Formats: sequence, structure tokens, C-alpha cells
Amino acid sequence: MKQVYGTVAVWMLGVGLAFGQTNEAVFAETTRVSKGRTVGETAVVIGQRFLGLPYVNGTLESNDGVERLTVNFTEFDCSTFVETVLALAETRHAARPDYAAFTGSLQEIRYRNGQIRGYLSRMHYFSDWLAENLANGRLVDLTAQLGGVPFAKPVCYMSCHRDRYALLDNSATFSELTALEREINRRIIFFIPKRKVMSLEGQLQDGDLVGITSTKYGLDVAHEGFVVRRAGRAYLLHASSEFGRVMLSKVPLSDYLRRNPSHSGIIVARPRTPVNPKTHTLTTLNTN
Repeated sequence: MKQVYGTVAVWMLGVGLAFGQTNEAVFAETTRVSKGRTVGETAVVIGQRFLGLPYVNGTLESNDGVERLTVNFTEFDCSTFVETVLALAETRHAARPDYAAFTGSLQEIRYRNGQIRGYLSRMHYFSDWLAENLANGRLVDLTAQLGGVPFAKPVCYMSCHRDRYALLDNSATFSELTALEREINRRIIFFIPKRKVMSLEGQLQDGDLVGITSTKYGLDVAHEGFVVRRAGRAYLLHASSEFGRVMLSKVPLSDYLRRNPSHSGIIVARPRTPVNPKTHTLTTLNTN
């Protein structure tokens, strides 16, 4: 049986805030939003319901070190925002869009093979997370098709900064991490250098998932969010650490990347519609 640890939710409504709702009540709101043609379009509708909620890091870490499925509609970091919104959007398109379907989807998105088996069953590197969600049929990687080039950058950020992760004090967990990093580094992934992003913005769709690659040593992706199209340009819907809240970027994606020297480019993935778990086939740009 899954253990789901939730919080009291604050849900952004069109006319204001509703305080003190349970997670189930917040989830019920998503069943009343307009369903888009694709999971990505629905993710944009749902994600904008969270505009203004606070950015908080570390919401998945437990005081007792036990890994649990956490549902938190109150506060987000960039990855929990993407995971939560994607799971909500998937569920909105499901044959049986109930709360159990949502928590099941969230667990499959967040944990390797959909199983909670300790700290490292949660995928901490974006490239590892992406590989899992390509393999389980949720996403299609469009990066190479959009003109991406190989991203030859080994990951080691967690093992190189062991002191920042309390659970890595355990020698067995640390050894497991270094083995996992070696496995990740054997994979071939692609990225689009930021100088090329403006020329391809027109090929991005509402709800495309963007991972922003990093120049930091040992780190693959530093930030992530969803594409929202406005007046022919692509903007980023994300939980921003800089501004401390969920927001739509003030400038188009290519300008957002250009102003930050630690951003080297993007990885682009598109949610499948309908979700096709455990299937991963070659796809084209018009894949929904």
C-alpha cells in the first residue's frame, strides 16, 4: 500500500485563494478545469492555477530519513512543480481521473520503476528522470529532432558535494549513488545550445517540458518548467527560486536563457497524449 503524506493545500482560484483545503479537495478542482487537446495543454491550464505560490526547496526530504510519496500543493521547487502538474494533467486525461490515479501517476513519474525503495529510488538528476519517463512512455524527447547536439557532460554534482546531502553520510548509500552516476554517464543525451533557442521557439508547443542545462561542474540540468506560448513566443511557466514563487517568465525563453551565464541550453520533452506507460517508440515532432 502506498503511503501518501500530504499537506493542507492553498489553491489559486480565478477569484482569489481558498485556504485550508485538503489535498483531495485541491485535486477535485483539477477535474473541473478545461481539458486541453493534449496533456501538455492541460498542464499549462493546471500549472497556471498555482501562480504566486511560494518556491520552497527540500519539500521531499523527511526528518526521519524515510522516503515517502509526498503530495504538496502548497509550495514547490522547480522539479516538484513539474512532477505535480504533469501528474495532475495526466490524470485529467485518464479514463478514471480519481485521486488514487493521481498519486499513482506521481509515484511513477518521481520514482525509478514507480517503486519507492529508499532515497536513491527518487531520481535526483534530470537526465536520469528523463530517461525513466521516456522509457515508461510518458514523454517524447524532441531535443535531437530540434537540432540538438550531444551533451557530453558527466554528472557528479551530488557525489562531489556529499556534505550537502545528509543521507549521503551513509557509506552504502554513497556507493550506490556513485554507481548510479556512472550508469547515467554511459547514456547519450542531447541539448540545444542557448544561442539556437530563439530560432526554434516556433516549433515548441504549450506544455512542452524544458530542462535548462547548466555550466556548473557535474550538474546536468539546473532548472525546469513548461512552455507557454504568448504572441508567437515561448515563455517558461516554472517555480522560480530567483523570484520565490510560481510564475510565468517575464521574458521569452531565449532571453531568459541569455541573461543567465550558468544556463547553457535546453532539453525539450513533450508529454504523450494519451499516456502510454511502458512503451517507448521512435516519434516525430508532431507526436501528441
